[in-house]
This record gives sequence, structure tokens and C-alpha cells, in this order.
Amino acid sequence: MKNKDYEQGLMRRFKWWIYGIKVKLFGGDKPKKKKSLSSVKKNETIFLTLFLVFPLVQFAIFYIGKNINSILLAFQSYDVNKSEFYFSGLTEIGKVWDKLWIEGTGLLDEMRRSGIQFLVQLLMLPLNVFVAYCVWKNLPGAGFFKVILFLPSVVPSIVFVLLGRYFLQYGIPEIFNSPGLDLLDGRNPETMYGFKTVLIFGCWLGFAGGMVVYLGAMSGISEDVVEYGRLENMNFFQEFIHIVIPAIFPTITTYTVVAFAGFFTNYGYFFSFFGDGGSAPCTITLGHYFFCLVAGNGETPGGESAYPEAAAGGFLFTIVVAPLTLLVKFLMEKYGPSEE
Repeated sequence: MKNKDYEQGLMRRFKWWIYGIKVKLFGGDKPKKKKSLSSVKKNETIFLTLFLVFPLVQFAIFYIGKNINSILLAFQSYDVNKSEFYFSGLTEIGKVWDKLWIEGTGLLDEMRRSGIQFLVQLLMLPLNVFVAYCVWKNLPGAGFFKVILFLPSVVPSIVFVLLGRYFLQYGIPEIFNSPGLDLLDGRNPETMYGFKTVLIFGCWLGFAGGMVVYLGAMSGISEDVVEYGRLENMNFFQEFIHIVIPAIFPTITTYTVVAFAGFFTNYGYFFSFFGDGGSAPCTITLGHYFFCLVAGNGETPGGESAYPEAAAGGFLFTIVVAPLTLLVKFLMEKYGPSEE
């Protein structure tokens, strides 16, 4: 018993000796001070400020910094004789605005075609989502759809454009024994064969990107939610409307907002098929027109002399589209279906 007490005492002395060394070296265990409420609020304020500053800095660098020269050019004109720009106020913006409402020689026809292209893009969105849902459910033929719809994302689009031009110009007339049939005719404003054909072609190629995004969003749907739908005896279409659509609606919102934002700038595959549009004037959209205006076309050589008009168009379109895009985003997020 005495030996045991002696050993315990010796152990306590050893521990105190170790503790003494620790105090000399490190100063011992100091009680932690609790952060005051004011310091906690201060840290939260700093964090939230940095959190809000980051997107503002991004916007300043990648939009304002990148487009500052374009914004300045919107208020300038180009003197061909002196080969220099000069301040002209709202002259170029007024020219573009007037052009938008002139039939024939203006941009009214181009704006109509941009509207048709935009509506087709919106109408294809539900079909794109539904086909992605069919592939996600592994319905019969899902593998075939994957190959056909993903193929354009594997092969460069310009290859499909070349193949499509050859097939439409030579294959289709041969198959239907109609040598005069020209589905790429871009000169007849009544039939608009070239415009319609390229729209359909663009819809097919656009399926690939949408399929990847929508399938990725659907793969994140909880299996418990799907199982709940089965217990409620939901059929194929009820599951699509009441479970899948609300679950991936943020992705649908993003695609819709991007479509609105690109109303004036989206020129599809028209440049790939028709170049500057000189041989197919009935296929030119607003995005196609302004792209060729800077790059050069049959009417203008492009370059510096075309910069003010293109910049004025971009500035004017931004003023129109930006609030509309934000409004669409707000309405879809507020009134759109949710998972709850």
C-alpha cells in the first residue's frame, strides 16, 4: 500500500515538473477571451462587404473595362478624310435607331428575322427539356437519341455546315428528283427557304449543349423525390411536370435569360452558310448584320469606319435588353415552380 502511494506521489511530482517546464516555455494555458458582439458584427460586415465587392469588381473588369472603348465609340464618328474619330454626341445612336424602322433599306426586316429566330429558340426549349427527360428515363431509343444529338458536339460545327450545304444543294434535289429545288435560296422573301433551313439546322445543333446541361441538372434530382412520385402513382407526364420541371427550373431560367440577352447579337449559323449575306439578303439577322458590318461585307469595307455604328448599335441594344432581361429573370424566379 505504501509503495502504491509512493508511486502515485512520484507521478504527481513528475506531472507538476512537466507542467512547470511548459509554463516556462509557452506561458501556460491562458483563458480564451470571448469575442464581443461588436467584433463579431464587424467581422460579418467585412465579410459581406468583400462578398459584394467581388462581383462588382468582376463587372468592372470584364464588362466595363472590356467594353469601355465600345461605349466611347458609340458617341463618336469617323472622319474618312482625316482618318480619325471625333465626338458627335448621339448622332450614331440616332442613325441606328432610325435604321431599325426603315423597310427594305433599313434594319426592320433584319429585326423581324431576329424575332423569328428568338421565338424558335424559345419554342425549342420545352422540346429540348422533354427529350432530355426521355433520355434520362432510359426510354426505348434513348441511346439512338444520344448518338444523334451528341454527335454535333463531337465533330466541329463547320464540318456539319459543309456536309449540310452539300446534302441540301445536291442530295435533296436528287432524292426528290427536283433539280430546281434549292433549300438554301436566300433571295426570295416570300418562301425564305434559306432562312428556314438554317433555323432548323441550328435547332438540331443546339440540342447537344442543352442535353448536356439538362441531363446534368436531372441527375441531381433526389431519388427519394422520384420514389415519392411513384408512391403517389404519378404517370410519366405527371412526374415530368410536377417533379422534374420544378427541380431543374433554375437551369431553364438561365437558358431563357441568356436567350433574351442575345436577342440582338445572336446570328446563329447564317454566317457559316452565307458569309456576309450578299448572296442571301433574306437570311440576315441583326446579329449577322452587325458582325458583317465590322468584318466587312459587299457594301462596307468594315474596319475603323464601321466601328461607331456597330458600337452605337450595341449601346442601344444594351439599353433595351438589359432591363428586359432582368425583368424576365425576376418574374421567372418569383413565379416559377419550385421544388417545395
